[in-house]
Amino acid sequence: MTQMRLFAFDFTGPAHLSAGLWRHPQDRGSQYKSVQYWIDYARMLEQACFDGIFFADTSATTMSTAATWTLR
Repeated sequence: MTQMRLFAFDFTGPAHLSAGLWRHPQDRGSQYKSVQYWIDYARMLEQACFDGIFFADTSATTMSTAATWTLR
């Protein structure tokens, strides 16, 4: 019998896929730059018996980052 593996899918930045979740009283999405946020996230996944997490690359930047760049 084949065993199913559970992986979370995330990336280190705000996401359009979670629109509206910022209104939830337990939302911590604004803390995505905190190391403790990711430690707590990993512990939560481990408690839920996930096998791992996949961090997607992002090809875009936030407006605050893009505003600091100068095109030459």
